[in-house]
Amino acid sequence: MSARRVVACLVLLAGAFGILLVPTSEPAGAADGGGSAVTVHGTGPFADLAVTVHQTEHLINQVVDVTWTGGEQTAPTAGSFAANYLQIMQCWGDGAEPRRENCQFGGLVGDSRGGNWVAGRQISYGADLVDTRETYLPGPGSAGLAYVPFESVTGTSTTEVHNEFYDAYSTNEIPFGRTHADGTGEEFLEVQTAREAPGLGCGQRLDGGAVRNCWLVVVPRGDTEVDGDRITEDLDSSPLSASNWRYKMAVRLDFDPVGLSCPIGTAERRIVGQESVADAVSRWQPVLCDAANAIFGFSQVPDDLARRQALAADPWLSLLTRPVDPAAVPDKRSLVYAPVAVSGVAIAFNIDAQPVRGAPPELAEKAGTRVPTLRLNARLVAKLLTQSYGVATLEPERLAAANPLNLVRDQEFQDLNPDYTHYDLRRLGRITVPAGLSDAYAELWAWVASDPDAKAFLAGTPDPWGMEVNPAYRDLLLSRSDFPISDLACRAATESFPELCPLDYLAYAQDMHEGGRGAARGQTLARDTFNRDAGGGWRLSPPQLSGNRAVLALVDTATAERYRLPVAALRNTAGAYVLPNAQGLNAGLASTKPTAVDGVVQPDPTSGAPGAYPLTHVTYAVTSPEHLAPDEATAYADLLTFIAGAGQVQGDGVGQLPAGYLPLTDAQRAQTAAAAATVRAAATAAPTASATPSASTSASPSATPSETPAPSADGGDPTAAPTAPVAGGSGVVPPPPLSSGPSPKPAKPSPSTTPAAATYATPSAPAGPQRFALAGVLVVAAVLVAAQPLVGRIGRSG
Repeated sequence: MSARRVVACLVLLAGAFGILLVPTSEPAGAADGGGSAVTVHGTGPFADLAVTVHQTEHLINQVVDVTWTGGEQTAPTAGSFAANYLQIMQCWGDGAEPRRENCQFGGLVGDSRGGNWVAGRQISYGADLVDTRETYLPGPGSAGLAYVPFESVTGTSTTEVHNEFYDAYSTNEIPFGRTHADGTGEEFLEVQTAREAPGLGCGQRLDGGAVRNCWLVVVPRGDTEVDGDRITEDLDSSPLSASNWRYKMAVRLDFDPVGLSCPIGTAERRIVGQESVADAVSRWQPVLCDAANAIFGFSQVPDDLARRQALAADPWLSLLTRPVDPAAVPDKRSLVYAPVAVSGVAIAFNIDAQPVRGAPPELAEKAGTRVPTLRLNARLVAKLLTQSYGVATLEPERLAAANPLNLVRDQEFQDLNPDYTHYDLRRLGRITVPAGLSDAYAELWAWVASDPDAKAFLAGTPDPWGMEVNPAYRDLLLSRSDFPISDLACRAATESFPELCPLDYLAYAQDMHEGGRGAARGQTLARDTFNRDAGGGWRLSPPQLSGNRAVLALVDTATAERYRLPVAALRNTAGAYVLPNAQGLNAGLASTKPTAVDGVVQPDPTSGAPGAYPLTHVTYAVTSPEHLAPDEATAYADLLTFIAGAGQVQGDGVGQLPAGYLPLTDAQRAQTAAAAATVRAAATAAPTASATPSASTSASPSATPSETPAPSADGGDPTAAPTAPVAGGSGVVPPPPLSSGPSPKPAKPSPSTTPAAATYATPSAPAGPQRFALAGVLVVAAVLVAAQPLVGRIGRSG
């Protein structure tokens, strides 16, 4: 089968799996989770301990910050936990307090940084250590062993270490939370819904419509064992042992519901578009059931497909950053654009301080804590994206002799981040990047290309310390919207291990959300762990242990906030290192440049604004009003009206704008309101071309890719708008004058440049069955997308 036909099949499959994103939250009116921090206090020997969970309401799958004061210092030896630490877990339970049988703990039983049983559910420790309060005792045929069973929300009980509910790959437990010399500590816990942790069922609807909430449980550990004796070496007993469990500290976690909350039979209105706005849409959807009497189902697709959808017979509503090329808009067709959200592309990191021997005392005492800052310039990012560090290639001998093993040994990096010179981060040499095509990825490459030093490095010029680009990437085409893996050298098979190749060793994320969640869990998503149990082969590597993490990932700013990931400060053209916070995004928005579409702007990486974050962008909603049915036009107008108003109120609650987005400016809100009025007016107009589309109208995402516009001569995005400056305006693109003649019919593309749809549920339900139903489509799509990037040198940089 030809590549074109394979892509066509994928697009049809994506249409078949066009998953409706069902709302996951209650209607507006519930309390804003932003002020939902809860502090609990310890008892007995832990009476001075105070633990704060910084968000306890309106929870979805996300990361919450857990801090504490008043603890005893953990033994200062790096990588070792003898005594005085916290053990943190998530539990289900509808009663007044959590039960130890309902807690997700023991998935990391192999974590050997503490005593023999402190990371597991076993509560029998031999004759020398007995918990006299314990009620679970060894029974007949138990070989003298006793465990606290895990009783799932489904009614299944198990004492198996490897069970159907959680393991080292999926658990969110933190067996070792370090307390510092001043009595404080901090950990970042991923709270999981029923989709990520089916054994807990958090967020499920109960009979009567209530929502199952859950618990965050902290078991503090001192230096005394369950038999009352002070330890001489390490604590050995499990936190689930009765004498330890009695000191538990529990905080109620209130989840937004998982599943459909709109009335059955509510009309569905389709939205397609880019990932950057997915978190905002997922928060808006529930209130729109009432406000617009519609379910707005969002399908995440490449920007190119979203642009094509705007020209389809049934245009729906597309969300994108770059507009449709006005030359591709047929006669007698108008497009209306409305700003929806302001956000940015970011390089997130989850790096724990891992001091080397001889590190300064002020850094040595930070062992195991998250490093809060990172600075990167365009040349360093170029190095990370091109397998130019020794750890990023399976054939390091092909690199120049001066190329460092990893990022931390790069003198350029050390000059910008001097503290990192004292950390052992040997595997840090790449960024986890998504597969597929996106305008957001093109923005990153445009920023890299705008830097003379980075561009020269990619063309083959060594940096001042002699480091050279991996030769497989030399003269890489920079006008692109994907991330190539061009060094395809594999590690040869041996008697013990099979061949290992880059698509496993440097695995792609499905999208920025998966990469971000993986980074928060300490996963690079690499498949480089040998699977001995299944007869060989490489499998997904387990998360790096807390305190030993070193991961970089390309994300959108909302994903970074959702998973509490710090992000790198990037160097802009003015020479300033800027974060994508409110100040950086505001300045970045002010420095955007106009496009050929009136009222639509795009990032300008060459802007000299000193405070501008260089990867700031605006997401626009676009549709063709006269091609909408009256009820569709009314629903989309209601949506845009909501977005221009209540949808710009920032907070954690349903219907609000999540952290990571910048609220629209007054001018942008007025533009969106005007677009809503234009769309609403179409509801009262007679239907036009929706039933008989123009021959030059582009296909919807379910059509064959033969209708995709041909790639431009320089290999860039075929539908990207020109960047000639135009004045600001309403965002409405009127039909071309009748005298302009028919629009040119798009030429057929080559298969290697045809994007495949990547449609699945938005990140509010990242592990739902719908997402996994698309796994096959996404894997094959990634292979097809890789057909172009795997050939790294397909043109010279412009």
